[in-house]
Amino acid sequence: MDCELSELSSSSDGRERDVLKKLRATTHELGPDCNCKRYRCFENISVEERTRIIREFNNLGNYNDQSKYLCGLITVLPVMRRRSRFGDDNAQYNLASYAYRVRVFCDGKLEDKSVCVKAFISIHGISAKRVQTLRESLATTGVIPIDKRGKHKNRPRKLSDEIVNKVEGFLKSLKGRKSHYSLKDSNKTYLPDNLNIKKLHSMFENKNPGQKISYESFRNIFETKFNINFGYPRKDTCGTCDSLKAEIATLTEKLKNTTPTSAPLVHSEIEKELNKKQLEKNLHLRKAEKFYKVKRNYRKMSMKTDTLEAISMDFQKNLPTPNITTNDAYYRRQLNFITFNVHILSSGQSIFYTYDESVAKKGADDVCSMLFNFIYKILPSQVRQLIIFCDSCAGQNKNITVFRFFHYLVTEKMRFDLVKMVFPIRGHSYLECDRNMSLVNCNSYTETPDDWREVLLTSRTKPSPFTVVDCEKDIIFQNWTDYLQVHYSKKCNLKTRPIRIIEFRKESSALIFHKDTYCGMYASTVITKKQNKRGRKTRQSSTKGNIEINALKPLYEGKLAINDAKYKDLLHLKQFLMKEESHKFYENLKKNDGIQDSEDEYVDNIPLDEDED
Repeated sequence: MDCELSELSSSSDGRERDVLKKLRATTHELGPDCNCKRYRCFENISVEERTRIIREFNNLGNYNDQSKYLCGLITVLPVMRRRSRFGDDNAQYNLASYAYRVRVFCDGKLEDKSVCVKAFISIHGISAKRVQTLRESLATTGVIPIDKRGKHKNRPRKLSDEIVNKVEGFLKSLKGRKSHYSLKDSNKTYLPDNLNIKKLHSMFENKNPGQKISYESFRNIFETKFNINFGYPRKDTCGTCDSLKAEIATLTEKLKNTTPTSAPLVHSEIEKELNKKQLEKNLHLRKAEKFYKVKRNYRKMSMKTDTLEAISMDFQKNLPTPNITTNDAYYRRQLNFITFNVHILSSGQSIFYTYDESVAKKGADDVCSMLFNFIYKILPSQVRQLIIFCDSCAGQNKNITVFRFFHYLVTEKMRFDLVKMVFPIRGHSYLECDRNMSLVNCNSYTETPDDWREVLLTSRTKPSPFTVVDCEKDIIFQNWTDYLQVHYSKKCNLKTRPIRIIEFRKESSALIFHKDTYCGMYASTVITKKQNKRGRKTRQSSTKGNIEINALKPLYEGKLAINDAKYKDLLHLKQFLMKEESHKFYENLKKNDGIQDSEDEYVDNIPLDEDED
């Protein structure tokens, strides 16, 4: 290992050298048996203890911290007897004698065990030279040696203060955006996603032709002295935040133009209104921050236990198909490629359910069908508590069909002990799903939906590539609304718009629990059918633990029809496609002359909570 690192370090610079330095401090390996007959070191210290010692030693990470640890295990002793083989004149006497020990667990207690110097070196995976340096420093000065490599001042190639100041001035001059998603005053600035550090370095050199600075030095200043990221957090901002920000700015300007002496009543009214708006804004941001805090807590919990999982889910931007560079594409209707993303918070695994508008729509039944596949095909069976974070789009996530679906899985299917849905404040619904979509190159050249699936598959590598599901092949879209109406009351006196958290519990088979804030007590609502006079429920009987798949009817009968105008546009764009299978795909689409253009073909899912605050 040391040989490999030394070979790499000879040809490495900058960040690579820093990484190698850290690797040397954290990748010590156990050495060979000392074959000691006095202490029998490797016989008295088990393999598990030796492994634990070197693991904890590597975890120290820092060279100086490791030296402190090692010096604490070395004892300096006076030389008891000197026996020179070469006479007093030619003898090289040792300054001191040394004893070595390691700390091991014995009967649940930490104890020191004496070892020989060879075992000390092997157990810690260090060199004899390092032990010699430590003990000589202890014997001569009594002080733990400090690593002074890289601390010298004679640096002929050191960057001048003038160049450093120019780089800092250049980076400060960049105009970026601030994130509006946090109550905390973050100092992070976001630059356009078409920039990167390499481009900024080139821009600096073009602006300052006489000033030379390496890319590594430029990057070091960028990363250590500035809090800058690339890619705007979102193009749209919260309407409530923007409105309150504008009102506060207007009132602040009015307050500057009035004085308490000239117009005391007007000044007092403006000041009172300004305080009210600032308080309203802070309250709004606190509500938004509470949602993210709840999500962070459940993410940590899901990483610690196998029986609880937290996910976020959302429909993403509709992608035009075919997505080609021909000018005609700007004036023609294109086929919508739809993606529904489910992101597992504990592992970072992300699943994209994909289909085009000829396969299915974006309603509550479609969501339930895809979630059914996720729960029974992807989610581990040991998960008994499911926490879901999603936006408040009434037509997709926040509706009575989805609520009945989860209640059915908990109380009838017995799949979960608890399902909880948490909804964000409108305008502050930035989830992991949105972050995943930002990794997708939406400008990619694509001819068919399969091309978009290939783009998704290659859009991410860490922590794992996206899992892409072709819904036309792998999903059965079923009519959950009609099926669940038989088992549940037709009307539910539940106002869904103000709900922030809703729970479905196994022990309460007739109730759902909900609240309009992220804190406080839950209210409960009866969701099942009422009992008749004999005490029997009027709902149809069903076998618990065995969902009646046969009773579920398909949501769609074959392919969905495309309106005639769009169909003609797609056939026109077909002439610009290069692959023969692409031509066949559009020729096989089903058209219907009676279908008119629909607004939802051009508008993505929009949360309908207009007055939620």
